[in-house]
Amino acid sequence: MEVIGTIETVSGINLYIITPIMCAVCIFYTTIGGLKAVVMTDALQFVVMIIAVLAILFMGMTKVGGWTNVWEAAERGGRLHFFNLDPSPFLRTSFWTVAFGLSTTWVSNLGVNQSCIQKFLAVPDLQKAKR
Repeated sequence: MEVIGTIETVSGINLYIITPIMCAVCIFYTTIGGLKAVVMTDALQFVVMIIAVLAILFMGMTKVGGWTNVWEAAERGGRLHFFNLDPSPFLRTSFWTVAFGLSTTWVSNLGVNQSCIQKFLAVPDLQKAKR
């Protein structure tokens, strides 16, 4: 819903008008294009997100005065201790909290996420996936 809310903010069109239109567009291209359309949409979204991340990084670094200032601020804030092996669960970041957090994040995103499972099950074997 964030995308639809963003479109409402940018365009000024009411949310209750945009929502059915966006749903109809998605249903149409998925019905016509099938799994290939879904994969192409995912690829396009990936490219758009990478461009957005790079633009945000560029604008942020420009605003604070460059990479050196970002690094110095991170150093002052104590955020550059990458391999703190202290097992305390009360630390903000340590090797163990990051390893556990990332493991659960990846399992939840790839192991039990409905959209990922649906894509995995949509193709029965590797040859059909390569088509």
